[in-house]
Amino acid sequence: MYMRVTTVQGDPGRIDDVVALVRDRAKPVVDRSEDGRGMSVFVDREKGRVVATSAWATEQAREASNADLAPLRDEAARLMAGTVRTAEYEIAVTEQVVQPEPGCWLRATTLAADPARIRDAIAGFQSTVIPKLRGVPGFCGAMLLIDRATGTGVGSTIWSSRTTLESSRDLAGTLRGSVAAQTGGQVAGVAEYEVVLAATKVPRHEHLFRRAYEIMSNGDLAELDELVAEDLVEHAPIPPGFPSGREGVKAFMAEYRTAFPDLRMTIDKYLEQGDVGCAVLRATGTNTGPLMGQPATGKPIDMTMVDIVRVVDGRAVEHWGLSDDLGMLTQLGLADSAPAIPAQTPRTIELESKVDA
Repeated sequence: MYMRVTTVQGDPGRIDDVVALVRDRAKPVVDRSEDGRGMSVFVDREKGRVVATSAWATEQAREASNADLAPLRDEAARLMAGTVRTAEYEIAVTEQVVQPEPGCWLRATTLAADPARIRDAIAGFQSTVIPKLRGVPGFCGAMLLIDRATGTGVGSTIWSSRTTLESSRDLAGTLRGSVAAQTGGQVAGVAEYEVVLAATKVPRHEHLFRRAYEIMSNGDLAELDELVAEDLVEHAPIPPGFPSGREGVKAFMAEYRTAFPDLRMTIDKYLEQGDVGCAVLRATGTNTGPLMGQPATGKPIDMTMVDIVRVVDGRAVEHWGLSDDLGMLTQLGLADSAPAIPAQTPRTIELESKVDA
């Protein structure tokens, strides 16, 4: 998932005018998009600064929104007689304890590191920052935004009030130093803001699903290590001979990428409840390599798949999957000669009565 961060700096007396502009005219643009995930607004009234964030399921949706939102950004700068700048990021980690609301406060920390160490920043945020903050009075949630090209990371934490934010400053300083040491990076800035609009609704695990499918599509399968637990429990029907756990996932995907070098996996629908996420996805590609012992056919596939994953601490720990294997083999002309695929291991997935989209 992706985010655009827009910062307007200018006349502190016009902050509320810009907030109204975002709420009444920019937010509806995001809400109308099927791939929009809402907007939030944070302000620093002393420094005359408004920060508006918009969240998106895809880079394409974020880019398409510029046609409507860019003129509003310019208008916001005119209202405050100031400047406007934007930055675009990937959402790498998100953690929500309670839904933030106006009156909460946010701390944003910018870390500059070698782009090759960005995975260390993600791991540090997941394994060091979030566990230390859980249970701290007033902690509402956290998010890590990254720019893989520049090595920039922006970690934000939300607090229930200015008092709880101030009480967490010493702990925040310790955690900043720990992550900076872990990544070899430097803290480039720390800022604190009042939350005046909290309408971003990013499912906790959707960004992990989208990142996994991006990795599977581009073939950098080693990067699955940051998303899949080593001892993943696999319930999906996998042909014999593949290793268990994370290495089995990588081996299975390597087989498919050999068979379909142009494989693309994209989400059509995503649902989530608690620690379980479900993605309905579309897989396309051209069979130009051997598949499970069968020679290449040169034919394309276009199939639907369903992945259900239990996520703990930012990694997949259990997986169930269904795919239209017969439809794929029929498209390839291999339905009569394909090997049998074993049945899925039975197990109940316990959910509450309501599933949130």
